[in-house]
Amino acid sequence: MTVYHMLHAFCKEVAVTWRKTQTTNLALAAHAVFQRKTLTLSHLAQHFPCPDQPKVAQPQHPLWHRLKRLRRFLSNPRLKTPDLSRRLTRLALCVSDEPGLRLTVLVDLTYLDPYAFLVASIPKAGRALPVAWYAFRRNLRGESFDSQNRLIEAILEPLLADIPAKVQAILCADREFARVSFFRFARRLQRHFVVRIDAESWIIHPEYQGALGQMGLQPGDPPRWFKGALYCKEDPEPINLLAVWVRGYREPWFLATTLGDRRIVYRIYKQRMKIEHGFRDWKHHLRLKGTLRAQNVSFVKGLLTVLAVLYWFVSLFGLRCTDRTYWSRVACWGQPGFFKVALDLLTTMDALTLLAWPSIHTWVCDRLESLRPLIPRYLLRYRRHRPCLQQSG
Repeated sequence: MTVYHMLHAFCKEVAVTWRKTQTTNLALAAHAVFQRKTLTLSHLAQHFPCPDQPKVAQPQHPLWHRLKRLRRFLSNPRLKTPDLSRRLTRLALCVSDEPGLRLTVLVDLTYLDPYAFLVASIPKAGRALPVAWYAFRRNLRGESFDSQNRLIEAILEPLLADIPAKVQAILCADREFARVSFFRFARRLQRHFVVRIDAESWIIHPEYQGALGQMGLQPGDPPRWFKGALYCKEDPEPINLLAVWVRGYREPWFLATTLGDRRIVYRIYKQRMKIEHGFRDWKHHLRLKGTLRAQNVSFVKGLLTVLAVLYWFVSLFGLRCTDRTYWSRVACWGQPGFFKVALDLLTTMDALTLLAWPSIHTWVCDRLESLRPLIPRYLLRYRRHRPCLQQSG
């Protein structure tokens, strides 16, 4: 068994509603990124197999047909990415470290001119696992939205709808999302939020009124909690505000939230750096920084989907290989992270790595069993499509 066979089995579980050819191309593209450590399409196409029986007797160049296959897959508008995101959200609920029925959703924007990447992730053991993503041009050319704010809300709304209503989903974001419209968007969906706001922002409260940066907060001062403050002078929005400046930090944190416990607010926002660590894994551990050469935004969207599936596959492998027996096979300084462990183990593919895969595959199948689509009624006439008859013999 190779890494490709493991990836193919994983893709068949998380993309169960995709066509067979689409699932195969997804596994091939993810395996190519894993092997070549690049996002250049011509390099990835070299890892696609050549057809056994080409349509022409003497093809002009074998790489051209493989590159054409990769481009068609990445730009395919019929890929059911929401179904893939829904199954990854289910896996995120299973592996989350959050206590009880609380789930933090880390939202962040990263830029690689001329593209912007919106990623929503679930924190897990120092990293963040993506559950929703979208790539677009910064000038919004080719998009159906005339505002980046509306586009972000359109991407986050299906994700929050997939999370059960009994689970307390909390949006955690940086200053780029600090605006009244985003706060009202979260309230309309009945979800909580923890968003950092600028020091120039204006609040109105009986204890303080004015710009937050002029509050006089110093490093090491006790945190200040403003319950029921009004954010924004022109269009006021009621929020709770936590102002804290930890000693050693360069600047204070001003956190707008709908939660009522200041300790939970501070603890949740501390997890926001985990999504930055996930981006660092993409850029440095997978060595993808500076390798994006695609000029078509549809190719970039497809590559982001491939990258999210690959990151989930490697992360789940690392989360299941927590024994020190696996750590001893990784060359690093100090205790390695689960992503580094999995990346090195999958590169060597020794006997110990092969023994870990069956339990990982069984765990994924069990968690996603309830999301498997029902068999169409017209197929029940055939014996092979009736599981109850297969079990009874």
